[in-house]
Amino acid sequence: MHIVERYRRVDANTLEIEATVEDPMVLTGPWTVPKQTLTLAPFDQIMDLNCSGLETQSLMDAAAKQNYGKK
Repeated sequence: MHIVERYRRVDANTLEIEATVEDPMVLTGPWTVPKQTLTLAPFDQIMDLNCSGLETQSLMDAAAKQNYGKK
């Protein structure tokens, strides 16, 4: 599986998030997550986050457990 996330600061109060998931073992083609636009509260801060494969894998495992068996 390969996930590309894009975060873009539109202006001082707006953040756009886009993601594309590719998994040729499961998906017939890339799946693009609908773009999300967030308005930041006055006290919000955007901080750097260096995510390793371990954090990503635990998130994917949790999502798989939550959706297991759903159609």
